[in-house]
Amino acid sequence: MTFPRLLVCTIFLMILTTLYIQSKAAGSRVPKLFKVASPFDHPRSSKGKDGVIHEFLAGDLTHPRSSQIKRELENLLHKLKFHGYQPVLSSVPYDVDDKEKMRILMAHSEKLAFSYGLLTVASCSTITIVKNLRICEDCHLFMCGASLVTGRKIIIRDNMRFHHFHDGACSCNNFW
Repeated sequence: MTFPRLLVCTIFLMILTTLYIQSKAAGSRVPKLFKVASPFDHPRSSKGKDGVIHEFLAGDLTHPRSSQIKRELENLLHKLKFHGYQPVLSSVPYDVDDKEKMRILMAHSEKLAFSYGLLTVASCSTITIVKNLRICEDCHLFMCGASLVTGRKIIIRDNMRFHHFHDGACSCNNFW
């Protein structure tokens, strides 16, 4: 049985990156490794009210409405913290300080896509986000809280399943 070259390269890159992170030898170079060479950086998307698919990458601020998206995300984060949300910093595997981990978490693509959805999708409509990677623990907790605070239904399809967030709970019963 032969494996496609991309799959082999992907597996190799995952193993190499994991070794770097665990040994802490790469330090801050690890995120750069992902940005330059990672096959995981495929866009995640959110459909706006105009029917157009909008793509977001983690940390990407090239969207024409980036400043509004960032402001909406900051407002939502403030509301969530008021309701008891605490970021799960262990969701960031890099050896960086807590402030940098928080910055990385707030730049996850599904959070950017959700904030864009809040700006563009009618308040009675469900916000749907499609990802090619598994949702991290922090984003899952964030979306549970966001569905409660905003009163919105959120559907996130990751590479494992559909997550239906409504009234502060997920259809997976926090087992993903």
